Amino acid sequence: MNRTNDSSDYERARGILESGDNDGIRLLAADAGCRPEMLYYLAGAEDPAIRALVAANPATPFQADDILVDDRAPAVRGSLARKLVHRLDGLDPGAAARATERARRVLRRLAEDQAVEVRRMVAEEVRASSAIPRDLALTLARDIDEAVCCPVLEFSPLLDDDDLVALIDDRLSSPALTAIARRNGLGEAVSDRIAGTLDEAAVAALLTNAGAQIREATLDMIIDAAPGAAAWHEPLVSRAGLTGSAIRRIAGFVADELLEVIARRDDLTDRMTENLRSKVATRIARHSLESDDNRALLDAIERDLGARHADGRLTPGFIAEAAEIENHAEVWVALGLLTGAGRAFAHRVFASRNAKAITALAWLADLPAWIIVTLQTRIGGIPDKECLRPRGVSDYPLSDKEMLWQLDLFGYRDPEAKAAGWAVN
Repeated sequence: MNRTNDSSDYERARGILESGDNDGIRLLAADAGCRPEMLYYLAGAEDPAIRALVAANPATPFQADDILVDDRAPAVRGSLARKLVHRLDGLDPGAAARATERARRVLRRLAEDQAVEVRRMVAEEVRASSAIPRDLALTLARDIDEAVCCPVLEFSPLLDDDDLVALIDDRLSSPALTAIARRNGLGEAVSDRIAGTLDEAAVAALLTNAGAQIREATLDMIIDAAPGAAAWHEPLVSRAGLTGSAIRRIAGFVADELLEVIARRDDLTDRMTENLRSKVATRIARHSLESDDNRALLDAIERDLGARHADGRLTPGFIAEAAEIENHAEVWVALGLLTGAGRAFAHRVFASRNAKAITALAWLADLPAWIIVTLQTRIGGIPDKECLRPRGVSDYPLSDKEMLWQLDLFGYRDPEAKAAGWAVN
């Protein structure tokens, strides 16, 4: 632009200022070509809308920014914050150190503004910026207002794992913990700390976060507490990289529809898939063992195990494995076949949660005594400390007479009837 045009523009802008034309003055305040001295003058305008336009104008001199940082209108201070963040993000490494430091100094003041709406605007603008000072990110991350701290906790690239662990140890609120749990590429140490809080929302977000690194021991701890935290069940069954042991434990407490989700995972062995589907049948069968729908499922299991029994493959080891993974239906059917008493009888014995009766049923099936603890805990639901245990290496803890008496309570009256294929209806 030549000097003549420069002079003409200046006179025109001066005329707008002197005219008092509010619309024209607003256009001038937003014009990046406006002279710095005029923008400095407009920083003191009565109209807060004009001051907000000046605050947002990249041509506004730093001297005016120093005035606007204390502006009485929060919207003006918020506009200033947005501009300064964009300015820092746009600066190249060779930018003047003085200009950079001035912008950072003003942003630090805005990050500690008394008005929460200003701090919220600052947080939203800087949340993913790597150009702001690290101490400013930490200031915002420690803010007591969740709308201020959460965006920074979730997105700021300036917070490292040590920062996040220290923040968690300061007892953050549940929303703040949840924001950290959603971070991309979350490290194991941070995941450990979040899991250790057992905060329901935060741990659910952690499990949902596919990029979060979670140690096997940490996941085991979460699974230990998961039966009482329904919000964790769905993300647990969908979590990639679960071990077979973790899958079996999760399958022990999630709802039936989630068992079906687990059974559709593509990282299961055929045996695990079969067991999970059987477990679904078991869950349903607990309420109505011989309903039309459940009978078909249990009949299919019985056909399979009947074939095993016929060729000598229905072994104690097979039954112990089924019990260990809590495949109730398979154990009921197996013991029903081995005793000749039928699956309904076996189901009634296990449903009683009676340690003596379960022990007697294993004895009737000619199973070795070492298996009784697994049957009591995994299938009968009896606490370990209440279990009956073998005497010595291999002897049953009850007398034959006492075990027959226990079986008699459930309808089994003739100890010789087993050979004749007796069954309870």
